[in-house]
Amino acid sequence: MFDADVVSLIAPGATGFMGILVDHAPLISATIPGPITIKDSSLATKIIQASSKGFLEAYDNQVNILLNSLQE
Repeated sequence: MFDADVVSLIAPGATGFMGILVDHAPLISATIPGPITIKDSSLATKIIQASSKGFLEAYDNQVNILLNSLQE
């Protein structure tokens, strides 16, 4: 759905919103339905609406989010 260099990402986690920046520590977390806010390298903001629960994995300056469904 989205593959680009970003400077920040905010996603709804099971225990609250998570902010992910460059060089973030490795992380695996459950996510809940809600907005995923992405700020790219040109500082443009994109919001994707997650419509289902899922999982977020952050490691080695990469973030993978697995969801059953979403809305753009």
